[in-house]
Amino acid sequence: MRTLGNDKKGITPVVAIIILVAVAIAVSIAAAMWLIGLTGAYTKTEEVRFTTAYARDFDGDGTSEIRIIIKNTGTTSVTIDAVYVNDVPHSDLYPSEATLYTDTTMGTTLSLPQTLNPGSTLEIVIDWNFQSGVSYEIGVHTATGNLYTTVVTTP
Repeated sequence: MRTLGNDKKGITPVVAIIILVAVAIAVSIAAAMWLIGLTGAYTKTEEVRFTTAYARDFDGDGTSEIRIIIKNTGTTSVTIDAVYVNDVPHSDLYPSEATLYTDTTMGTTLSLPQTLNPGSTLEIVIDWNFQSGVSYEIGVHTATGNLYTTVVTTP
């Protein structure tokens, strides 16, 4: 006599283990990708680089202006809130405060703070009585407290 339903075979234990291992690997890869995405969302970095920094005697009077171009190479916006010359804020320089311009030929005064989005650049011209043949440390201070510096020697 024949019984109904007994002619079907189940999967072997080896095939069941292979399927379980494949599912476990797929779930662990999905969890790792989620964690990497979550980490990237919470670890935004601020980084400013000087792409150009030089001095020139713009008007031939023996004093120089310093021109810098900075780029935000980080993953979050950066707010520039101060420019330093030899660790002194540009507004406190003696005998007179330095004037910041975005471009001397245009005569556009630069007001701080300035926000730089990731990948964007900012040109800063520091107009002051820089003496010829002297090295100056130029610093760009951000709202988060970081100070990025470079050294420029006047001609």
